[in-house]
Amino acid sequence: CGIVTEGDMARNLTRNLSELAVDDIMTRTPKTVKPTVLATAALALLNQHHIGALIVIDDDCRPVGLVHFHDLLRIGVA
Repeated sequence: CGIVTEGDMARNLTRNLSELAVDDIMTRTPKTVKPTVLATAALALLNQHHIGALIVIDDDCRPVGLVHFHDLLRIGVA
């Protein structure tokens, strides 16, 4: 599992993206949070790692959602 981010795409612009599989450019260990993490803690992680989104995972480490910086802006946390 992994995620393809804007950063992944940007880092690979010098390569021929049409010849690459997602597996070739994806981030294999994306930052994750549990659904119970406070929004302020999620914002702190985003800031600490200079990223725009976190994958929300359940107790079995399966993705159940995504929290984006814009979500936090919308609810007034950021």
